[in-house]
Amino acid sequence: MVSLYGTKGVSDAADLDVLASNPARLKAVIDARRIETLLRVKLTVGNELPLKDEGDIKVIREALILSRRRTHNRLTNALEELLTGHTLREGNEPSAMYDVLIENYDGRNSDLLVEVKGSAHPAEVRMAIGQLYAYWFALKGDCDPNLALLLPSAPEAQLANLLRWLGIGVLWFSGSSLHSSTPRLQCLTQSR
Repeated sequence: MVSLYGTKGVSDAADLDVLASNPARLKAVIDARRIETLLRVKLTVGNELPLKDEGDIKVIREALILSRRRTHNRLTNALEELLTGHTLREGNEPSAMYDVLIENYDGRNSDLLVEVKGSAHPAEVRMAIGQLYAYWFALKGDCDPNLALLLPSAPEAQLANLLRWLGIGVLWFSGSSLHSSTPRLQCLTQSR
C-alpha cells in the first residue's frame, strides 16, 4: 500500500485510509499503478557499449607512439647508414635535444639541423617546426637557421608549401633512397 504514495492523489497514510474505505476506488488506483509500472521503460543490464573506453584509447595511443618511435628510429638509422661520409650528432642538452645535426652537410662548413618525425601528420610537422627553431636558437643563437625535417613520406602539398615558406628543407625515404624537394639538400640525396 505504501507504494501507492505519489499516485492518484495519495500523498500520505490518511489518504490511504480514505481510499481503503472505497474498495472500488482502491482497486482502480492499484490497477492504474500496475499499468504505469508495466508501461515504464525498463532499465537494461549494463550500459550501451561505447566505441572505445579510456583504457582502449590509452592502449591505442601507446601503440601509435610506439609505432611512430619505431619509424623515427628506423629513419634516423637509415640516415646514419646513408650519410657515412658525414659527422652526425644527436642533442644531449635539455635545451637542445635535437635528433640529428649533420656537420658540414654541403661541403661549405654549413651544419644542418634535422628533426625526424615518425609521421607526416600536420600536427607532427607543426611540432617539428617549433622544435627546429628552438633547438637551432639554443645551439647557434641568432645565426640564420639551416633546418630540415625528415619524414617517412613526402608531406602533403600545403605542409610542403609551409615548410618551403619557412625555409625548412624536407627529406624522406622511399625504400633505401633519400629524397628531397629542397634544392639545397640534393647533395644529401646523392650521398653514398
